[in-house]
Amino acid sequence: ELLCDREFAGEDWFSWLSEEKISFCIRIRNNTVTTNARGEKSWMDTLFYGLKPGEQRVLEGKRKVTGCLVYLAGLRLSDGELLIVATDSEPENSIKRYATRWEIETLFGCLKGRGFNFEDTHITSAERIKKLFVLLAIAFAWAHKTGEWRNELKPITIKKHGRPIVSLFRMGLDYVSFAIVNAFKRPDVIQDCMKAFD
Repeated sequence: ELLCDREFAGEDWFSWLSEEKISFCIRIRNNTVTTNARGEKSWMDTLFYGLKPGEQRVLEGKRKVTGCLVYLAGLRLSDGELLIVATDSEPENSIKRYATRWEIETLFGCLKGRGFNFEDTHITSAERIKKLFVLLAIAFAWAHKTGEWRNELKPITIKKHGRPIVSLFRMGLDYVSFAIVNAFKRPDVIQDCMKAFD
């Protein structure tokens, strides 16, 4: 199944995916025009009006979006933003399926600007990039496991809006960095980090 963000929605794209029989679950912009239950044109967000944070709604039947018929489902996020996805099948599970994309997005964020700055590499050889990516994946796993371990010892503070003050990855990466820099002064710290990765 193909999971995509809002930049990839469009008639040509939907049509091609349907022709190739590729299942999809794609986020749609809230100001997109679609059809209501009577087949009349309607703004996308009006069909999901009234949803409270955490609530989701699956519209009955297929709706026309950019010239193609798709199923639509919406979820009100905790910050009040509306997440709407278009899919070709199983609309009742589409929000859950789309959520797996966020895990991938989070990983890429950690590999790039929020962690290892992978995009700054000047390596052009595909083989070397592949090896670097493997190394970063191991480093990410180490940092995340260390963050999980540190969180068990001292839980991360949760802000008023419900989000943690720091991610498990960031907490772990900062601690692993500290352990490496102080490896000779505090060998016990680096040993603890290695144990967390077992």
